Amino acid sequence: MPAIKMTINLPDSIRQQLKLAPWGNRQATSAICKAIDRYNLIMSKEIKAIQEVFSLQELNLIFELCKKINFIPADKCKDAILLEAANSPDDLFFNARIDRNQLIEKLKNLSLIQNVALVEFIESANEK
Repeated sequence: MPAIKMTINLPDSIRQQLKLAPWGNRQATSAICKAIDRYNLIMSKEIKAIQEVFSLQELNLIFELCKKINFIPADKCKDAILLEAANSPDDLFFNARIDRNQLIEKLKNLSLIQNVALVEFIESANEK
């Protein structure tokens, strides 16, 4: 597969996590490619699972609730959607015919990786 040469500036915290020099002995390109490949594998499986947890109506409401959220830094992926659902006006849920408490309960039961997958799903839908 042909590669495109580009420059990526990584914060020290990411360099340490990837065990790149000077903290490790991995070459940057192979370490980054391996991490991204594994991340994409996990996300593809979890996004499919997310689509089984939430109905289409619930996902549409979640998209609406989250369209203005910037999920950076990554810590926002943990609870931003849950907080948005808990703090949004009642009329959004009424108009969507969705029980807020049931949706909040589903969001509470998501694992961290499922929360990240839901964010990935939302962001990929917003890019289309």
